[in-house]
Amino acid sequence: MAFQPPVPPRAVRLFKIRREPISDACFRNQFRFEESSVIWLAHHFLGPDSNETRGGALTNKQRMMIALRYYSDPGFQNGVSEVVGVSQPTVSRTVKYVTDKIVEKRDTWIVFPSTTHDFDQAALAWQATKRFPYCFGAVDGCLIKVQIPPRQYNPTQFYSGRKKIHCFNMQGICDAKCTFLDIDASWPGRVHDARVWRNSAARQVLSTGVSGNNLIIGDSAYPISNFLMKPFPLAEAATDPVKRNFNNILTTDRTTIEHSFGQLKSRFQMLRTPIRVDIRMVPKFILACCILHNVGKYLSDEWEDDGRDREGEPNETDDDDGEDEDKDDGNVDGADTTSGNARRIAICSILSSGSHISRQ
Repeated sequence: MAFQPPVPPRAVRLFKIRREPISDACFRNQFRFEESSVIWLAHHFLGPDSNETRGGALTNKQRMMIALRYYSDPGFQNGVSEVVGVSQPTVSRTVKYVTDKIVEKRDTWIVFPSTTHDFDQAALAWQATKRFPYCFGAVDGCLIKVQIPPRQYNPTQFYSGRKKIHCFNMQGICDAKCTFLDIDASWPGRVHDARVWRNSAARQVLSTGVSGNNLIIGDSAYPISNFLMKPFPLAEAATDPVKRNFNNILTTDRTTIEHSFGQLKSRFQMLRTPIRVDIRMVPKFILACCILHNVGKYLSDEWEDDGRDREGEPNETDDDDGEDEDKDDGNVDGADTTSGNARRIAICSILSSGSHISRQ
């Protein structure tokens, strides 16, 4: 009988202990949502749990917790793995999977008005707490830092000369409750806000006239039109109290979009530091965070703006704003500018007289 070598015993597989926060306050601090909200998020975006238990399979709640911890932590995946109790490769795979699932439901959670009735309702909500007439939302750009991209992706296009950082230029439009109506995170940081706006889907919708008399407000970087109001030039408003009043009201109402960005970045700290993912994946991660921001509003599980992202911002009523407006491609419709200036004067008169705005 041939010699049979002894069979070595099978190695015992060891898994990290899956850690759970010890209190509700600790849970919300680490994962940015109440535990009940995380359970809702897991079911909504990832579906019901499977019956798979082999190899220490994760539940959907655990998958969502891993992704939320990664979004809310500006550190590395190793830090997330230690907090949650899984390996770094598991964090990497899980974050990508959950992010894809969240982004799949973009059209459910980031919805721009599409009918005149929708615009009227949004404008009524705005007028309930704010002062600028006919307004239903505010638009602005927000720079999201990234690591210096590899040479094949042309790093110079991501460099913002004004802020001296590599970044994406995310355009956001919000309503009166700081809920995002539209997000475009596809543009590199070197692109001017005006160019992002002119190529946006939101502008295409508004240019059809479906919004009626309703409009949005922006800062001096944007081209004026019938459906987008911006401040008068600083020098012009300095000598005219009526125009200065217009600027003050517009600027005060426009801080709504700044608060929206502040709440977003305060909740998801990864957006405050250079995002450590493949440059091609950055827009998807930004969008996922914006979707979760809106879901938090829906669940009444909100996060306060800590104010850190508004420090050192340029004067809102200064036409210079660090860059020459429209210098990117000069593609400005003269008719839009003429009608926009005329409407700005009309609204200026309404604000100075305190006239009632009828929405019939």
